[in-house]
Amino acid sequence: TQNGCSDTSSCRSITIVDTTNSPIVCTRSVPDFGTSSGGYTVDGSATLIDSAGVLRLTLSSDFSTDPGPDLYLFLSINDEAPTVSGNTNVEVAQLLSSTGAQSYVVPGGYGIDDFDYVTVHCKAFNAFWDGGTLGPQTCTNTPGSTFSTINPTVCDSYVSPSGDYTWASTGTYTDILVGGNVVGGDSIITINLTVIDIDTSVTNTNSAFTANATGATYQWFDCGTMLPIAGETNQTFAALDNGFYAVIITQNSCSDTSSCHTITTVGIRESILMPDILVYPNPTSGRIVIDMNQEGNNGIIKITNTMGQVISETNLSSTHETILKIEGPKGLYFLDIHYNQGDRATLKVLKK
Repeated sequence: TQNGCSDTSSCRSITIVDTTNSPIVCTRSVPDFGTSSGGYTVDGSATLIDSAGVLRLTLSSDFSTDPGPDLYLFLSINDEAPTVSGNTNVEVAQLLSSTGAQSYVVPGGYGIDDFDYVTVHCKAFNAFWDGGTLGPQTCTNTPGSTFSTINPTVCDSYVSPSGDYTWASTGTYTDILVGGNVVGGDSIITINLTVIDIDTSVTNTNSAFTANATGATYQWFDCGTMLPIAGETNQTFAALDNGFYAVIITQNSCSDTSSCHTITTVGIRESILMPDILVYPNPTSGRIVIDMNQEGNNGIIKITNTMGQVISETNLSSTHETILKIEGPKGLYFLDIHYNQGDRATLKVLKK
């Protein structure tokens, strides 16, 4: 109100954080790793931080080390390899990078004074890289830490909010955003991660493939051309030609691809002693004619599906033609023709 007049401002937002119980954060630092007895060089500094009951190890922005095939960080009581007898230690994590700032959460159950050295060790060759001495502990009151929980669901892998970690399996993880909340305190995040795992295994039965994943959508494709096969979107795929085939499986908004599987038996007959056999039409809407090219045939014809189940069994006609009807849903069927003298052939028919 001013000069007898009143007006109202627009609304503004404000976040209030209770800092009356600001936690004490304690640190111990490695100012310099020094010179390794093994001839490897590790530069930069490291800091062990105890904040809100979470112990983490950070490496400075100028950190660097001679690269190795399998480098791991350890906290140790001695400046020695973790494999040395009597050297109590805890494995922190595999080194994310040979250079630059990094942050790691130390496995639970350890205190900031349990170890005196930060060490780098090559596990693949049991080679001790270098170690640095942790200095005395210093503690200060800091702005309040905040805690939150998130529940991400991902297809392949998940990068933590800090960018320090990548996880590829379902589990509960912890990440820390140093100074990440509105008052400059740490933001400590519990991550209940779900990584969707799609079953990409395939079963091959009688030259037909069946994806073992259920409740999904499917797209079969030719591994030779890397092109999808038009119309082949069922769980079971019956190949009409020899080749290499795979399936893309989509489930819960995630997709994964099976390995390629080979078919080499399309159109193969089990006996070359039988005369030429014609089956038409193929594909068919259900009715088929089997032309044996000769009369006086003695034997049976069994129609089976891709699961090996017998759909029907019929005697061969005494004439050269036998007419059958395939009773069943669309898909691939097999005609097993057995002559009484022992000859046999297996032919494939597609019902459309």
